[in-house]
Amino acid sequence: MNFLLGCSEFGKITNLTKFIVSLIQYAVPVAIIILGSIDLFKAVIASKEDEIKAAQKLLLKRVIYGVVIFFLVAIVRLIFTNVGGDVGGIGCFIGTD
Repeated sequence: MNFLLGCSEFGKITNLTKFIVSLIQYAVPVAIIILGSIDLFKAVIASKEDEIKAAQKLLLKRVIYGVVIFFLVAIVRLIFTNVGGDVGGIGCFIGTD
């Protein structure tokens, strides 16, 4: 029995997972940054200095989280492409093939 199938054998599943991984990589960081900006805008409108400082700290944390999420997907792809090879066809599902 051959367990090492090519990407074409998985068909629609690989396309769906590639789309989901790309969505996580791009949409989630953008959404995090937009939500943080909205919180900061609300604090600026309220004109309370302590709320503005708290919102700035929260926005900075959210930007860092967004960058980490973006690069985490890229690092996983890099590892599976260069170091690990294609272990069990995982490259099909994370978009390296």
